[in-house]
Amino acid sequence: TPPTGQYEVAVIRANISLYDLVDLPFELYYSSGQFGYQQPFNQFGVSPRISDWLTLHAGYFSTQFSNLSYGDLRMLGGGFELTPGNFRLKAVYGRTRQPVEADRVSFRPEVYGQNAYAASIGYGNMSKTYFNINVFHAIDDSSSVKTDTIMVLPNENLVTSVDLGIRFGRFVTFRGEAALSAFSSNTMATPIDAIALPELIFTPNNSTRIDGAARADINITPSKYWSVLLSSKYVGPGFTTLGYALMPNDLMEFTVSPRLRLLKNKLNIRSRVGVRYNNLRQSKMSTTNRFTGMLNANWQINKHVGLDVNYNKNQIESLHKNDTLRLSNVFSSYSVTPRFNFNALGGTNNLIFTYSFQDVSDQNVFTSLVTDNNTHTATLVHALSHANSLSLTTTALFNRTLMNALDSRIFHFNETVGYR
Repeated sequence: TPPTGQYEVAVIRANISLYDLVDLPFELYYSSGQFGYQQPFNQFGVSPRISDWLTLHAGYFSTQFSNLSYGDLRMLGGGFELTPGNFRLKAVYGRTRQPVEADRVSFRPEVYGQNAYAASIGYGNMSKTYFNINVFHAIDDSSSVKTDTIMVLPNENLVTSVDLGIRFGRFVTFRGEAALSAFSSNTMATPIDAIALPELIFTPNNSTRIDGAARADINITPSKYWSVLLSSKYVGPGFTTLGYALMPNDLMEFTVSPRLRLLKNKLNIRSRVGVRYNNLRQSKMSTTNRFTGMLNANWQINKHVGLDVNYNKNQIESLHKNDTLRLSNVFSSYSVTPRFNFNALGGTNNLIFTYSFQDVSDQNVFTSLVTDNNTHTATLVHALSHANSLSLTTTALFNRTLMNALDSRIFHFNETVGYR
């Protein structure tokens, strides 16, 4: 934090629509305390949508091209997205990370500035059958920091992918993507002269590794009352895309997600069961298995009363032979949400109450002292809307987290008044 320990933060979003032809969304992020973030907090961006086939980007913006190439980076630059009919052409360019000098007092290492571009071309109906080719490239600017260091090395990354969708008859839809990644962990390493590529595309060197990733989804909907989604994903140990800040690699996962609609669509049930494991090429001391499960039910009892119930479980287990290094971690959560809708106080009322419980159980004798915890959360939301466009929203929240050495309690109250 700054020396005073206080700073101001503001987030402003505005949208201007002109005759349903031009849509101008603005975003402004401001903070009086900028202290070493990779991306500065004071940001302004605009992404005007002109008609239904052209979007422009300027300033700070974010967009997604595909699941394995480029998607969650916030970029300072510009670009366009052309979508006339079934044809698609997208291109963006800018800085995805600002440079930060090292801090010798706090031992914070320097961060190189990073520039990136992404492009995509495709054709087809995205809800039925389509085909896209995507390219993403990012490179660290080794001259962006003044510190002479060998602790942090500049990187370069090139990702190419093909994603497609195919509709088989009325009931089956396939969606998939295959990607190839080239990643250099040190752009100053000795180049490989036998592989000559334009500098704009990629410069292979002795630190470059190449690997692949793929994902596939099959959605089966034989009836409007039930369906099932089969998903699989493979990400090689050496696959890296800087277009996603936190995408893990070295994993294989399979997921089954059935869905049901009962009681004349008043009861909707969604569930998911999946397994994930790593150490795909036996390059680690142990393989880690992960089980994930989810059950969600939404019941609209009548036009005034509804009920939501949710359950999640995430279990991780390591197969290491040494018992003291074995990892067994179980995360479970439950939530119940009754909903009420009624007319009173001169308007329409929505009353929602949610109680949730989360439990983390760690079977490792060393790490359980700091990871074991359970959390209780209760939230009450009341929204009142009047016919004259006046709206009031009241939120009250209580949260309690219990750990071995900590008992944390949070009380929160918020009132929002709007007039349109």
